[in-house]
Amino acid sequence: MSQKPDRRVFDKLEKLFLSGLQAQLQQLARQDKINDEDMADLIKLIKTLKGNV
Repeated sequence: MSQKPDRRVFDKLEKLFLSGLQAQLQQLARQDKINDEDMADLIKLIKTLKGNV
């Protein structure tokens, strides 16, 4: 019998993914490959998504 994955596992993976995405965006910003306004919007979106997990 297979066990159904725990929802908390998916939530943790989603938060890890979003944290990694946020770190990548911050690295792009440091390299001046993304403008500050877009960066702020993307970070706000990521934080909103992390809060919904």
